[in-house]
Amino acid sequence: RGKGTQYRASGQNEPLHLYLSSTCPQDLENAKHMAEELVSNAVRTVNTKTSKLMVGAQNDDGAPVSEWIVGKRGANLKRIMTRCGGDVKVSLRGKDSGFLGEHDPQEPMHLVIASSDEEQLSSATEMAKELVERMHQQLARHHASARKKKQVKGKPPKPKGPAAEAAVEAEV
Repeated sequence: RGKGTQYRASGQNEPLHLYLSSTCPQDLENAKHMAEELVSNAVRTVNTKTSKLMVGAQNDDGAPVSEWIVGKRGANLKRIMTRCGGDVKVSLRGKDSGFLGEHDPQEPMHLVIASSDEEQLSSATEMAKELVERMHQQLARHHASARKKKQVKGKPPKPKGPAAEAAVEAEV
């Protein structure tokens, strides 16, 4: 078999094992580190819990909702990950999110929060809820500003709902 190191799972009934072999000790050491990293990542992935938080808005009328959520150069999401620590990951997904992945692009915009630690996941989810709330406040200010601009240009906003129907009937 040549020179090499053998790693086996403990116990007689374990179905998986890894055998590394190389004539070069440096290649063998590199392969060992790569295998350890692979196993470490696999274990971390198995233990990861996720939370999904719907944003409740889309990019519309010149309102860059996804930019407000992510922040300049990802600052808002990075802040959550840094403050919560550990292996917390936060990403924006769904329609208009700018994320091109394996997830459904027609799903409404949402945040995915992941961590292997329940406490960190809970803390990150709370911070994400606060971020979404601030975004909704910003969106309301944006829409109010847009309405004012239309009124200043001499275009009164069109009434909506039952009041609009009553106004049309009154004009006739």
